[in-house]
Amino acid sequence: MGTDKKDKFGLWSIVLLGINGIIGTGIFLLPNRAYALMGPSSLLILLFDAFLAGCLALCFAEVAGFFSRNGGPYLYAKAAFGDFVGYEVGVLKLVVTIIAWAAMAVGFA
Repeated sequence: MGTDKKDKFGLWSIVLLGINGIIGTGIFLLPNRAYALMGPSSLLILLFDAFLAGCLALCFAEVAGFFSRNGGPYLYAKAAFGDFVGYEVGVLKLVVTIIAWAAMAVGFA
């Protein structure tokens, strides 16, 4: 396995990462409630959320260009703030992933 530019994320990987950030349990469970409360203007909130998720994906894509190893948020936080913060970010990412999977299981059940 090489670490040259061909192994990095491409444009479509970044786009799909943004879409993955948007699609989750909330996209299936909350639109009905938001529409009931706000009417058609709730679509603007969904578009704004999509914009924010896209910005986050672009930030991750930018930072990923500085590293040749895998590790995501853990690696970035460790390089910027040290071992302890990297560990905390890694554990929090694990906890958030568990909660997200649990929420999706409840939402689809």
